[in-house]
Amino acid sequence: NVTGPNLASLEPVFEEAAYLAGVVAGLMTRSNKVGAIGGMSFPIIVRGIEGFRAGAEAVNPGVQVTTTYIGTLDDVARGKEAALAQISTGVDVIFHIADAAGVGVIQACEEQKVYAIGFGFDQNPLAPQTVLTSFTVSYRTLLLEAVQRILAGQFEGTIQRYGLATGVVDLAPYHGLVPDEVAKRVEQFRQDIISGRVTVPRIDTPPSP
Repeated sequence: NVTGPNLASLEPVFEEAAYLAGVVAGLMTRSNKVGAIGGMSFPIIVRGIEGFRAGAEAVNPGVQVTTTYIGTLDDVARGKEAALAQISTGVDVIFHIADAAGVGVIQACEEQKVYAIGFGFDQNPLAPQTVLTSFTVSYRTLLLEAVQRILAGQFEGTIQRYGLATGVVDLAPYHGLVPDEVAKRVEQFRQDIISGRVTVPRIDTPPSP
């Protein structure tokens, strides 16, 4: 992130929406094993992966969270391979922040009949019985808000973060795959994060094995 008198950083707060994705995974797993696959170990992606871990552990203290960084954002085959490796250990819900490579994650989950949580936009149409929800990022909303502040003469050369309260990051609809009681728990966590009652950890580097 960089700042200056005529320069600002606009950052979607990945960890907040990813935490909610973790709550979904922690409540929907039957094996008590969930997974997260990151395309690259960039700080913003790591924040999302670790936010997911925190959310899963918050609702399911016995859950085991397996994380994998595949070193690519566009290799679909590598995404699928990583997901199959996690599934072979008993993981039954996998979240990805891997852009195009995440399509391979969803393909693996669909083939092996386990759940996936998408990223970027609502990915349920890729596998309607597999993708429970998706972490969504609206850069349009982020940029519109920033431009409106510039037009109003309110530009600040600072780091500006956009979390759940702004609608820039969120979860997509559940498409009937998530029980009402799970949806209610997620909504409560959403409100608690926005109000500050729940603090989502902000972790920039993957934990040591």
